[in-house]
Amino acid sequence: MDTKIKILIASVLKPVDDVRAYQKIGRSLAQTNKYDVNIIGFNSKMINKAENISFHPIFNFKRNSISRIKASWKYYKAYIKVKPKLIIVSSPELLIVNYIIRILFGTKILYDVQENYRLNLKYSHAYSSKIKPILSLGIKSIEWMSRYFVSGYLLAEEVYVRQLPFLKNRPYEFIFNKTAITSVQHINEPLNFPVKSKISFIYSGTIGKEYGTLEAIKFCQNLYKTNSKVSLTIIGYSADYKYLKKITESIKLTPYISLKGGERPVPNEEILKELLIADIAIMPYEINENTAGRIPTKFYECLALHKPMLIPNHVMWLNMLEKYPAAIGVDFEDINMKKFEAELSQKWFYKTLPGKEIQWSDEENKLIPFVKKHTLK
Repeated sequence: MDTKIKILIASVLKPVDDVRAYQKIGRSLAQTNKYDVNIIGFNSKMINKAENISFHPIFNFKRNSISRIKASWKYYKAYIKVKPKLIIVSSPELLIVNYIIRILFGTKILYDVQENYRLNLKYSHAYSSKIKPILSLGIKSIEWMSRYFVSGYLLAEEVYVRQLPFLKNRPYEFIFNKTAITSVQHINEPLNFPVKSKISFIYSGTIGKEYGTLEAIKFCQNLYKTNSKVSLTIIGYSADYKYLKKITESIKLTPYISLKGGERPVPNEEILKELLIADIAIMPYEINENTAGRIPTKFYECLALHKPMLIPNHVMWLNMLEKYPAAIGVDFEDINMKKFEAELSQKWFYKTLPGKEIQWSDEENKLIPFVKKHTLK
């Protein structure tokens, strides 16, 4: 008789093989052989079979599609089919139906807080200014209600404790987005890029104004004027079609800049392959209330792959990366390219290689006891 405890991990906009849901949380729980892990999410073309893990790709719509209204009903039907003992949910819009499930069936809920969703909405350019206040009030109300229905919280960032009042006096555990990448070819010596050397840059992940995609393009276009050996690969997905159109227009006459993905989500495996062969990752994030206290997941991936990074001049991030060193701070709005080239040529990256401090294993060691505690109650 199968005595494994059923766990359901659910998200509306993340694929079923999402890095955090599947490759990190899902795999960590599944490998204990105590849990039957079920993952609900967006449809994916690269679903892999995994022991003790089942995928339920029940969503397949665009971010702003009217079909999204049906998401909660689809999710409820999937819940009835799985009948888990514990739910780990990361989408605020699925919280209401989970509250109903809690009332009807007593199923325990953990809320995986991956973002400050209200701040993310505030600084997002994908929604109109008219609808933002309505959505923000909805998120605030739904998340506050979690105090009465959610057993505990998984927090992807330390800053959320200060930013999110509904967490006060509630049980939580920090589960940071450290990397699950463990086996890479180690560099034999520190990396250096002499002036006018061939450099392949990469911009990966979400394509959007708040992530600075256009700034990455402008940066490489300006650098190309003094070094025709540079190239840029942009790989990722954008839900902001107006912004994506600006991207495609801006690179029409630049054969050294390529775009992969854009209108379609790109599997993380494809992104990592491109990241592995690139020389330098470029990340011109907007520094605002939403991003300032967070550590981008991409930092951990680049550290694991020993990829130098160009990032904004944000003290917290620069301090974190300087011990290796792994990054150069850049003012993407007003850059002196000659000064940058000189600094790049003098910089030696990864004199110290990252160790256990960037690995998911530390988070796994916190996750498993926290989940166990909430399945035993």
